[in-house]
Amino acid sequence: MHMSSIFGASCLQEQNNLPSLKPRRERQSHYRAHIASICYPEISRGIVKIGAYDMPVVRPNTIIPAVSDTTPFDRIASKHSNRDSIVIFYINDVRFANRLTHPWDYTALLQQYSGVIAPDLSQYIDMDYAERLSNNYWNKVFTVYWQNRNVNIYPNVSWSLPDSYEYCVAGLPRRSVIAINSMGVLRENFSRAIWLDGYNYVLKALDPICILRYGPKIFGEEEARSLYLENKQINILRNGGKRK
Repeated sequence: MHMSSIFGASCLQEQNNLPSLKPRRERQSHYRAHIASICYPEISRGIVKIGAYDMPVVRPNTIIPAVSDTTPFDRIASKHSNRDSIVIFYINDVRFANRLTHPWDYTALLQQYSGVIAPDLSQYIDMDYAERLSNNYWNKVFTVYWQNRNVNIYPNVSWSLPDSYEYCVAGLPRRSVIAINSMGVLRENFSRAIWLDGYNYVLKALDPICILRYGPKIFGEEEARSLYLENKQINILRNGGKRK
């Protein structure tokens, strides 16, 4: 894996992570981030890697949140943001990717929140395999970085095609609270089918004690062990507003 670019040759979408399986031709813009040479030596300290994919080892988080309110990462510094909420990265990659060049600047802010769902650099089905693998790797790097600095961060699990299932769980803990996003999945039958297939793979591999779910419920998922988080963007749309 080349460390000169955090996302390899990844093109970061300018949309609201809708859908994670959306064809690249429909994306509104492309964005290339080169940050590993800036921050990798700093954030890699203390990171243990494992397995064929050399993925960072993420420790389990067994604290089940007592809140369901969410705050997008790009709004955590706002004085109006509710600190008694869970920070999410389920936003446009372009709204947070550049900030990952200096993650230490956000550690103190993230510590103020009830919890944080780990970064969610995108997994598109038309991305090259190496791009998808690289994004997944970096999601875990930042998870461990903030874990090591006492941020209450939850592993985020994302996948695309079946060839991503194995690496998406590599390095992640069993019997932990995890987070899974389903935004955009209901738009296409194929997206819904592959989401559910990957979801079942993840649950079998990790056997989570609780799933922090963001996005609409998908028929066939395990609702009994899921905590459904507030989706403010969907609420805005339902009330006739515009997505921010």
